[in-house]
Amino acid sequence: ELKKRHLGTRLTEIFSTRSGFNKAEHKLEFVSGTMVKEIALKHKMHFEIKDDTRLTSNVVYILRKG
Repeated sequence: ELKKRHLGTRLTEIFSTRSGFNKAEHKLEFVSGTMVKEIALKHKMHFEIKDDTRLTSNVVYILRKG
C-alpha cells in the first residue's frame, strides 16, 4: 500500500538479514495494513495506526479489545 516507502523497508530488511545483523530462517513476508485492519474489524477490535516514518513503510498497528 505504501509502495515507494515499502521499497526502503524491503531494502533495509534484505541488507540486515544478508549481512547477519538480523537472522531470518524463512523468506521475508510483509503484511498489508488492509489485512491487519480486516482482522481487527472481524474480531471487533479498535484499530489505530502510528506512522512516524517518512522513508520506510514501518508502521505500528495498535489493536485493542472492543
